[in-house]
Amino acid sequence: MLLYIKQRYYDEIVSGAKTYEIRAGTRYRNVTAGDCLSLNGRASFTVERVERFDRMSDLPEDVSDCYAADHPGPFFVFHVKSGSVRLSAANCSSATRRRAVARDTSRRDATP
Repeated sequence: MLLYIKQRYYDEIVSGAKTYEIRAGTRYRNVTAGDCLSLNGRASFTVERVERFDRMSDLPEDVSDCYAADHPGPFFVFHVKSGSVRLSAANCSSATRRRAVARDTSRRDATP
């Protein structure tokens, strides 16, 4: 999955200073640990773990200012696996992409 982020956050993730990326919206519900996410099409990382928060008030204080207080959510925090940032988006394997598509398809089929 391709994520676009501001340059300063991109630099922080690539340098290892920032170890997570937060996103709001149901489109991120299928991302799981082990998935590969691409940053701005120039780097990629492996997701170590995913935290889901349904309300802004549930978010940890250090990330709660990322969205407006009335943003509907849900919110997903993707933790970067240490040492997994690669300076090429092409490093996201096709197997990772196939797993994500299969999960998305199976969840859509299960929805009444």
